[in-house]
Amino acid sequence: MDKKILKIIITLLLMVSVSVICIFGYKYSQRHTDTQSKDVIENFVENVDQQYDQVNKKVAAGYLNKEKIFLAKDLDQKKLDDIQQSINNFENEYNAALANLKSLNSDDLASYQSQVQAEKDKVNQLLTNFQSLQKKFASQKAINGLFEHPFLTGDKQNKEVLITASLKQADFDQVKKANYAKDAKDDYQKALNQGLDIAEGQIKAVTQAKDLYNQLYKDKTVTEQANQASLDQVKQLIGQIKNPKIRDSFTEGLQAIEATVQAQATTQTETTTDSTTNTDGTMNQDTSMYDTTPNYNYGGNNTSNYNPSAENGANTGGTGNQNNQGQQTGGNQDTGTGSSEEPTPSTPNPETPQNDNEFIGENGGNFTWNE
Repeated sequence: MDKKILKIIITLLLMVSVSVICIFGYKYSQRHTDTQSKDVIENFVENVDQQYDQVNKKVAAGYLNKEKIFLAKDLDQKKLDDIQQSINNFENEYNAALANLKSLNSDDLASYQSQVQAEKDKVNQLLTNFQSLQKKFASQKAINGLFEHPFLTGDKQNKEVLITASLKQADFDQVKKANYAKDAKDDYQKALNQGLDIAEGQIKAVTQAKDLYNQLYKDKTVTEQANQASLDQVKQLIGQIKNPKIRDSFTEGLQAIEATVQAQATTQTETTTDSTTNTDGTMNQDTSMYDTTPNYNYGGNNTSNYNPSAENGANTGGTGNQNNQGQQTGGNQDTGTGSSEEPTPSTPNPETPQNDNEFIGENGGNFTWNE
C-alpha cells in the first residue's frame, strides 16, 4: 500500500477517535453537570422550609412580642446585621437553584422548575418582614437620637428625656419629616409622634431664647437693644430650656448683658442725682416758702420812736401802711394789716428847722432820737 494512502487512513482514524472521545466526553460532562444542578436544586427544595422558618424566627425575635408592634428591648445593629446575613444566604440559595434550572435536561427541568419557582414567595415574604423591622428600627433610632437618653425602649416611653445639647433645628426637621405620621394607626407610631412632640417643644424653647439672645449679644458684644425689659424676657426664655447644658451655654453673654444693664441703671441714677444738686454740692430746694427778709414796720409818717428805757413793746401798724410805732408791752407782735405796697418815705421840709435830736434817714424819712 502506498505510504501516502496509509497516512491518510491513519489520520482519518485519529480524527474519528478524537471525535468519538469528544462526544462521549461532552455527554459525560453534560450528565455530570446535570447531576450537580439537580443536587443544588434538590438540596434547596428539601431544606427551603426549614431555612425559611429559621430566618423568619430571627426576624420575629426583633420584636417585643408576637403582635410585632414594638421592637425588642435588646435589638441592636449587630443583631439586625445577623438577620440580614441570614436573609441574604437564603436569597442566594434560591437564586442558585433558579440558575441551575438552565442546566437540566428537558425532563428534569419540567420536574424541578415549578418547585423552585414556588419558593419565590417565601423569599419575598422574608424580605418584606425584614424591611419592616429595619424601618421601625431606623425610626426608633432616629428619634431616640434626639435625646440624651432613649425615649422609647420596648413599649416604654421616657417622657422626662432631654434633647441633646448639639441638636439643631434643621436636624430635627429632617427627622420629623421622615418619621411623623399625622394619622397614627398603631401604638408604635403614636409613641414616635409623642417623642417628636416632646423634642419639638424643647427645641422651640431653645430657638426662641437664641433668637432674642443673639439680638442682645452679638460677636461677644452687648448690643444697644439690651435693657432691663429685654434682659428679663431673655432670662424667662432661657429658664424654659430643660437641658442645663444648653442653659449654661448662655451664661457668658447673659452675664455681659446683666453687667451692661446694671451699668445703665447706675448711670441713670447718677444723672438724676446730679440734676437735683448745685455745683457747690448743696441740694436744690424751693425756698420760696421761707421768708428770711427782716420785718420792718413803718409808720404812717415813716417815723420811729426808740425808747431805750422800755423793756417791752408792742408794734401796731396802721391801716394802709405798715407801722413801726407802738408801746412795747412784753413782746413784739405785728397786728397790723397793712398793704403789700412799699411805704413812701416822707421828704423833710427844708424850711422846717431840725433840732439836735432829729436827723434825716437814709431813705429820706425823719427820725427823732428821744432821750
